[in-house]
Amino acid sequence: ALPPADFKRVIQVPGPVIAGSLLQLLGVPLVGLALVFAYDLSPLLAVGLMVTADTIGPVTPVEELRPRRVSRPSGSCRTKPAPASFSAFSSGWVDHCEAYADRMTKDLGLGASSTVVEVATNDGTLLHRFASRGIGCLGIEPTASTAAAARSLGLEVIQEFLTVELAERLRAEGFQADLLSANNVLAHVPDIVGFATGCRLLLADGGLATFEFPHLLELVRGIQFDTIYHEHFSYLSLTAVTSVFRAAGLQVVDVERLPTHGGSLRVHARSAAG
Repeated sequence: ALPPADFKRVIQVPGPVIAGSLLQLLGVPLVGLALVFAYDLSPLLAVGLMVTADTIGPVTPVEELRPRRVSRPSGSCRTKPAPASFSAFSSGWVDHCEAYADRMTKDLGLGASSTVVEVATNDGTLLHRFASRGIGCLGIEPTASTAAAARSLGLEVIQEFLTVELAERLRAEGFQADLLSANNVLAHVPDIVGFATGCRLLLADGGLATFEFPHLLELVRGIQFDTIYHEHFSYLSLTAVTSVFRAAGLQVVDVERLPTHGGSLRVHARSAAG
């Protein structure tokens, strides 16, 4: 949403806004249509391309256009704009987090002596629900604005990407999770085995990790082409995730189907070493 100051600037300098709107509403769809005919795309691909071309992107505050650096095994990096998305804006997701926190607290017997670690903490919507129950919490979130929002709730948040090196450092400092939660982040990491290994290293003996991610089967079954976009490095099935976890030293112990994001899975895993 545009703040009031931006509306004033539109009135003062209307030219760029008009030009940008015309390019977005007419220019981009025409380019998409030209590509459809130029490459003789099938109807399914043509629809996907045109939907993307016709979609008006969200307004991104200038301060959020910070490059996001993603480490790769080769040591190279990839940069891209990283607009923040706040979990608390979705009432449905807030309810989802409350139900998860309530269930995990009861099922695992979490209390004041327990530790919950959330990877990709976002604005702390989920982690805060454990903290409010008197449970020790640690968040890991690389985005500055959402990490700040989580800290404003009184949460301890490390503003970094989870890597094996970070996990080893935290483990050496005594951080071990009775419960580790990583929701809607697996598909976003290029080194998925390294990420899963970092999660395993953060688990206490007997600790449980849960991972939620959109299910590839539902994507194909529902022709959910609008869930395919540039921030996803992977589109995951249970078979693929099981193989990734095995390589990372994790063992799948339970799986749940969820209605979120058009159909997701919640995979429960523990260290394969016991």
